Amino acid sequence: MPFPEIDKSWNVKDISDLLLKYSAVLVKEQNDYIGIITDSDLLRLTNEK
Repeated sequence: MPFPEIDKSWNVKDISDLLLKYSAVLVKEQNDYIGIITDSDLLRLTNEK
């Protein structure tokens, strides 16, 4: 199953909801991939707060 693609403007809550169903999401800006976010990235972000 391919990873979902999101725009870089998505908020953390919506990304978190997607990561409940997928192990990663691909981040795009216009037509270029600029990154990938995994559940471990999100955990690291919440632990920094």
